[in-house]
Amino acid sequence: MPVREAVNNELLPVSHMLARAFIDRPKLGEFLHPYRDKYPNDMYLYFLRKLREAYARGPVDNLILVSFEDDEKGTITGTALWHRKRSKPVPRTLTTAAYTRATDYYNYVESFLWPNRAIEPSSEKQINQLHAIADGQHTGSRADVWHLDLLAVDPACGGKGYGRDLVAWGFTQAKKDGVGCSVIAGPGRNTFYRNCGFEHEVDYVDGGCMPSSSAAGRISDGGTLMFWDNVES
Repeated sequence: MPVREAVNNELLPVSHMLARAFIDRPKLGEFLHPYRDKYPNDMYLYFLRKLREAYARGPVDNLILVSFEDDEKGTITGTALWHRKRSKPVPRTLTTAAYTRATDYYNYVESFLWPNRAIEPSSEKQINQLHAIADGQHTGSRADVWHLDLLAVDPACGGKGYGRDLVAWGFTQAKKDGVGCSVIAGPGRNTFYRNCGFEHEVDYVDGGCMPSSSAAGRISDGGTLMFWDNVES
């Protein structure tokens, strides 16, 4: 099934698809967006701003992929956000730096005009802490990887292999770059990612950040950090 890089005008529909896909998931749904039932039309804003930031920083550091139906409409069926982690960051061009600053400013202003009322800010901080903990595990040969930051398939298109294709695309890019891949597998997703090729389960990404229960809903852990080491590179 076909996969390609997303273009700017697709970020909005992709963000709505992400909201549909994650609405009932433990971490990005129940924990991060506990007020989504009251504000069902706000959850997409979290993903839209995240995708904008990634798009602005460019394909050197981020790849936003979409899978789509191979028909006349080319309906988007899934998406993946791959982020390039590096031991030595590549300097940004002046154009990319300016675009990034402008996007950050736009997101900031927009957050006041159109706030995401479904989100719990303290939960967002805890999830950011989880990512920082996972970053600390990317050492040695694992300091340079393509990291799968987001993966989702439209609920109406599940079970057709779109998710696997989006993961496989990232593996292909990693092989070209001579690096491995990593992902934080959400609760209950270890088997899927293992079948996709992530061979090594490092640890639960918890670090005491994720509560066993909260007003936002129950969540047992922040996920499992998994790697594919590309030992043949």
